[in-house]
Amino acid sequence: MFLVGCEKMRFLGRIAASVAISAAAFAQQAQQTPQQLIAIWRAAVISGDPSRIRALSADPVNMQVNVQGDKGANFNTEVAHWADLKKQGLVSYQPEVTTVQTPQPDMLVISTTSEMKWGPPDPKTRYEEDQFEFVTQPGEPARLFAIARSRPMFIKPLTHLNPHLYEEQADAKKDIAQSLAADAKDGKKTILVFGGNWCYDCHILDAMFHQPDFEPTMKRSFRVVHVDIGRGEKNTDVVQKYRVNPDRGVPALIVLNAKGDTVFADKGGQFSAARSMDPKAVLAFLRKWAKS
Repeated sequence: MFLVGCEKMRFLGRIAASVAISAAAFAQQAQQTPQQLIAIWRAAVISGDPSRIRALSADPVNMQVNVQGDKGANFNTEVAHWADLKKQGLVSYQPEVTTVQTPQPDMLVISTTSEMKWGPPDPKTRYEEDQFEFVTQPGEPARLFAIARSRPMFIKPLTHLNPHLYEEQADAKKDIAQSLAADAKDGKKTILVFGGNWCYDCHILDAMFHQPDFEPTMKRSFRVVHVDIGRGEKNTDVVQKYRVNPDRGVPALIVLNAKGDTVFADKGGQFSAARSMDPKAVLAFLRKWAKS
């Protein structure tokens, strides 16, 4: 299941009550394992042939498509999207099966995390979280019935979230005061990151802050204080003081100078989809405020 602004999206909602099974268990009731089905899908995508992708569908007319951030997506646009990747320079597509579910005996839902690489003239690496629903019939090849696709991500999806990123017993006002006191001595700035441990994009942003490219700027110019908002009921006075609007998404950032003055206020959910943000843009933002 994908997340947007740290709120769960309902992809293929009727699958929500499904029960996960192992690939081995599924192999006993079908001719194709989940890994084999995804390998067939991968081969069709790598070929760049739209007819091969379309041929995997059980019912092209009624095919269900859910693309994060694209309400107008349909099977025709989805086929075009995947087929065009080769033309755009895709040189590697590596989908990895993460979960397998059976909402009912004749359906199989496979979730994947994929690494995608493009070659020159615009080399890049992106990641996606995708979901494929297949219709299965004894003795027949499984057919694709629905696809859900996340936005491309610049950072590999996290497999472990730090349960202490936002400490439950932390005193936000005290932490901010201590950070500003240290700033007054060395001239650094304090970044307040409003969010919570439940917020996946908060963890992604923190992972960015700890990337090697970020380390020199972060160590030289900033201190970070994580302000836990819970589900909107915690540290409301701090939220109000810095005029943060969590309804527009978290993580929400406030940058304070050594005097405690706000020099940047994120009031529009600028970082709420951190997983889809280019780390280069985030680093440029940090370097800008490091110099100001």
